[in-house]
Amino acid sequence: MGSRNALWFCTRMQARFLTITGKPPPVMLAHPLKENSSIAGWFVSEKLDGVRAFWWKNKLWTRNGAVLTVPKGFRSEMDAFFPGGKADGELFIKRDRFQQTISAVTKECKDGGEINWSTKDGDVKFYVFDIPPPTRGGKMVKIPASDRMQTLNQLLVNTISKRKPRYIEIVPTIRLPPDEERARSALSDLLKQTVSGRGEGLMVRHPDSVYVDGRSRDLLKVKETEDEEALVFDIALGIGKYDGLIGALRCMLMNGVTFECGVGLNDEQRAADPSEFVGKVITVKHQGITDKGVPRFPHFKGMRPDRDPEEFHEMGCIISTMIEEQDWS
Repeated sequence: MGSRNALWFCTRMQARFLTITGKPPPVMLAHPLKENSSIAGWFVSEKLDGVRAFWWKNKLWTRNGAVLTVPKGFRSEMDAFFPGGKADGELFIKRDRFQQTISAVTKECKDGGEINWSTKDGDVKFYVFDIPPPTRGGKMVKIPASDRMQTLNQLLVNTISKRKPRYIEIVPTIRLPPDEERARSALSDLLKQTVSGRGEGLMVRHPDSVYVDGRSRDLLKVKETEDEEALVFDIALGIGKYDGLIGALRCMLMNGVTFECGVGLNDEQRAADPSEFVGKVITVKHQGITDKGVPRFPHFKGMRPDRDPEEFHEMGCIISTMIEEQDWS
């Protein structure tokens, strides 16, 4: 591989990504659980490691406003089980199948054919974990999480478990004990059980919380490791065993912090053309953030073709890469 000179300019980035078709839906996002967070009596459910999706206006949206193509039969199931026209959830196959899920839901239809969410590990399904309230007068109706979770659990017991739709599942939710010490102990046990089974983590939700657009302290994520989306802007050449291959990906977080990530790349990925990575979004696992804002022990998790590289530029970061010489041969 040869050298490469790159000039960075504040112009639009010329990279491939899913087309943004409209304003993103109002999606509720979580904060990490802190040691001083009070969670007694909160709802808890598994945090699925898939693609966040939102059923809205008879379309399936990603959180950044891209519309996903859905398989035949999906819309009729959603209309039957969610007549209110809204559902918040995760596209998911099973644990430890993150990249397979991404590949299945973002693949292109050829020759006008139908999209197919079937994989060798099973079908991708829409695992619903919340029902956003209707909007009246331009504002969402304030319905507490306890009522929304009750509606979902009733739907699971009375309908989903009996009719067994192909593409819809409900994420089971339980309540933590009413006192803090027991709640913390129960949460710790659930987290260990989930992670030991190759699950990602847990979500906890305040029973009185209302659905809001954006991050809320009433919705918390609990994980042993954190992850971040990053934009790959260059590659570092390998040495030794990986001489002539990709040694690491040079990445940028949404806040402009840059770092390198090589752990987690398999031999096939290291031998790939750099254009398979450069200008695209990836997910990186890590064990916290250093004082300088850099992910500690970053580990490549997978590609994120469902995420728009333009998101990194709305924060005042680098907008575009113009390359004088692209020579990786």
